[in-house]
Amino acid sequence: MENYFDNRRLLQLLLKWKLHLGIIAVVAAVLAAIFTGPTFIHPKFRSTAKVYPMLDVRTFSDESETEQMLEFFNSTDLKRRMVETFDLGEAYRVSKDYPYFWSTVLDRYDKNVDIRKTEYQAVEISILDEEPQRASDMVDSLISFCDSKMLHVYRQRYREYAETSGMELKNLVHQRDSLVKDLTQYSKKTGLLDYLEQVKEVTRGYMAAVVKGGVSSPSSREVKKDLENLGQKGIHFWQMSEELEGRNTEIDSLRTYHHWALSQSNKQARFARVVQKPFPADRKYWPKRTLIVLLSVLFALLIGTVVIAVVDRKKS
Repeated sequence: MENYFDNRRLLQLLLKWKLHLGIIAVVAAVLAAIFTGPTFIHPKFRSTAKVYPMLDVRTFSDESETEQMLEFFNSTDLKRRMVETFDLGEAYRVSKDYPYFWSTVLDRYDKNVDIRKTEYQAVEISILDEEPQRASDMVDSLISFCDSKMLHVYRQRYREYAETSGMELKNLVHQRDSLVKDLTQYSKKTGLLDYLEQVKEVTRGYMAAVVKGGVSSPSSREVKKDLENLGQKGIHFWQMSEELEGRNTEIDSLRTYHHWALSQSNKQARFARVVQKPFPADRKYWPKRTLIVLLSVLFALLIGTVVIAVVDRKKS
């Protein structure tokens, strides 16, 4: 069977029907230009910004700071805040009485807002809107809302740490106070004040007594008795003293952390460093009328050529 689109036959066909194909091309171009005009397709302007994350707010996540920031930008509560702030229901021509208002508006929001990670770990925010100033304002506000949300999460995180460390600190102080009380009572009962120093003094006295009067002298036996008594009662005193010192060290360390966590819970900080600020575009981004017209003409010519080839073959 002869191929419809043999090169020579195709050339002959195009020359034979060139007037008709020309008319098809002109009509397609005119119609495409009309239907891509502002009457049928509202032009949209794009505003773009780039930000770098400055602080880490992760809690139990292994995500990078950039991926973490993307999660905040794409959170539903930020989207709803944007919708309410800029009355996007009206901008997207969706009535608030419509049963599926939120799902419809959020779907259109997602189609007009593009947030992605760049190859250099920045976050790029691009927003399309029919009003260039509103597109720019939306980018600015989205960055501000995200920054506020991240700060809130950061503060909340350290507020919880401060509460937990505060409870632990209170418990340690209570334990320390109990130890001080027990140690004071034991000290009054035994006469012990500083075990190590008292051991040194009694040992020194014993050695002096031995040198002076010998091991069997009354003074040596008396000092030795004091030394044995000190050894029996002093071990418990020393253990309590060591435990008290350990508690004080823990309290000092935990108190330092507690005060730091409190300061972080009231921290004023920015989490998004803007490296490319948004601005109102002076040229529409969509629709690309030239491209649409060109593709429409090519498609019309293709369909027209196929139809003409079929008709011409039937006639021949």
